[in-house]
Amino acid sequence: MKIKWKNFIRNLPHIHIGVKLHLNYFFARISGKYKKFDICVAFPSIEDGIKACKKIEKESGIPIPVPDEIIGECGIAILTDREHLDKILKSIQGIPLKGIYIRREGKFVEKEDI
Repeated sequence: MKIKWKNFIRNLPHIHIGVKLHLNYFFARISGKYKKFDICVAFPSIEDGIKACKKIEKESGIPIPVPDEIIGECGIAILTDREHLDKILKSIQGIPLKGIYIRREGKFVEKEDI
């Protein structure tokens, strides 16, 4: 297997963020918060996701990797519930969104109306 060094070096600053997001996801699953939080706010780029994560309060949402059913590649999302969604959207105002998704039958689908 040949390593593409340019891609590796370009993505190196994001590796620690990916590890943290996957740990957040793991702990959300074992703590039960993953099932409790049924809204997922996804961002079009890692940079936008990082900006948003810095603006939210930890009680409002959990930064996680974008779930596979939303997009099949790396990305950042915020897992939250209906109670905290407006608060999160106000705090990340001005940051582009890929979309807001709601869990239906165990999978996230694009929201129609919350």
